[in-house]
Amino acid sequence: MSAINSKNIKFGATAVAVLVLSACGGGDEAAVSSVSIFSTDPSSIEVKRSTTDKPYTFGVNGQYKLASESCGPSSASYSVQETTNAVVYSNGSVSVDDLVSAARFTEASILTLRALFKLPQTVGVSGEKLRVCVGNNFSGGSAGYNTLSVERRSDQRLAALIHHEMVHVYQSYAMKCVNNFLPEEKWFVEGMAEAVSSSGRDSLAEIRSSRSLFTGATKSPYDEINARVYPNFSKYPAYTSAYDVALGEAKKTHLDAFNFLKKHGDELGCNPSPGFNGWKSRFDAFFGIELRGSGPVGSGFWDVLPKYLK
Repeated sequence: MSAINSKNIKFGATAVAVLVLSACGGGDEAAVSSVSIFSTDPSSIEVKRSTTDKPYTFGVNGQYKLASESCGPSSASYSVQETTNAVVYSNGSVSVDDLVSAARFTEASILTLRALFKLPQTVGVSGEKLRVCVGNNFSGGSAGYNTLSVERRSDQRLAALIHHEMVHVYQSYAMKCVNNFLPEEKWFVEGMAEAVSSSGRDSLAEIRSSRSLFTGATKSPYDEINARVYPNFSKYPAYTSAYDVALGEAKKTHLDAFNFLKKHGDELGCNPSPGFNGWKSRFDAFFGIELRGSGPVGSGFWDVLPKYLK
């Protein structure tokens, strides 16, 4: 997938750090019930303890991983927690209870997103069990192709973090994005992940407080073109609202957003060339709206925003 950067973001009233992919990374997870964000009750999911000699590798063939994201020495035999669609490794002294929670949340997320995006029932995301590394020394979460690395944390926060990162895994799956950056803009990538994985939204005051971060030619989230380096995470509430507004104005759903990524990926694959290979024209045609014009998905975003707050 891509390189990873460490950034600080807001989590309620508490500052936490999150590891993110520079094109599809982690974000600001709302403190929600671990059950309410999933279509399957995680407590009902069976988890089996087993052993594997297959080391955890981030991404494809170990690409795009930080050294800190390894889960033990490569020659070891690993004790793991398994569900139908995931294998959970431990990095450091993570309790069995925490590993079981991570396994259940990952399985629940896969089942929820598979139903939401109307995907066939295959093992994991792409025919192989998803690999998850849970660590004490991580700062948040990161997503690679068919892999996750997540920080050990309280159940509600861990559930939201895993669900957010799983949206990124499915985005990369839709785009056939194994070896390159996802070519979407940050408001779409992170807005979608936050909107799908959270049952809450920031207040209008909190969102408008980020307006000062959009200056010059970047008057709204839609103007951040080719933004391949992650910006200030204070922009995340605006990204989520930009996604809500775009889908609302187009009368589209999360499934439509996923199908747009699939269509774009089917036509072009994951190619990070300048201009996103006609991203804007394809977006406008698919959603039937003008991206970055003078309307609600352009300079009029801040004026239309209140009607989309939940």
